[in-house]
Amino acid sequence: MKGKSENSDKYLINARWSLGFGKKYFFVFLVGRDKRLEKIPQIDDRRQHSNIGKAIVYTGILAWVLAGTFVLSFTVAYIVKSRLGIDLVKGRSPFPEFLKKIGVCH
Repeated sequence: MKGKSENSDKYLINARWSLGFGKKYFFVFLVGRDKRLEKIPQIDDRRQHSNIGKAIVYTGILAWVLAGTFVLSFTVAYIVKSRLGIDLVKGRSPFPEFLKKIGVCH
């Protein structure tokens, strides 16, 4: 392989490619054991003190999961209610047209 580096066989997965659309972009996907801690112990110290960053990321993930669960639950409940013919509010609702437009209902 042309241009193969000496580190390329140290990874379980080592995928490198480039795309050129006007500008050239280089992509790398590596999977392997993290050996940086053996060489630079300061990285481990920074990782231990980043609990606030982890909390923010986990809170964001939780918010997205809860929002998705709410939307999915509301949509399923509405479809079941509509199939059973239960009207909770008198008059016309814009929600059926929206569900037809996105292809969820007929």
